[in-house]
Amino acid sequence: MMISSELQNKLKTLIDTICFLYFYFDKRNSVSLRASVQLKAYTNTY
Repeated sequence: MMISSELQNKLKTLIDTICFLYFYFDKRNSVSLRASVQLKAYTNTY
C-alpha cells in the first residue's frame, strides 16, 4: 500500500506532536509529584 508523501508528513507531524505533549505533561506531572512529596516530608518534620 502506497501512502502519499503529503499524508506521510501529516502523520509524522501528528505523531511528533503527541510524543511532545506526552513527554511534556509526563515531565510536569513527575515534577509536581516530587514537589508534593517533598512538601509532605517538610510538613511532617515540623
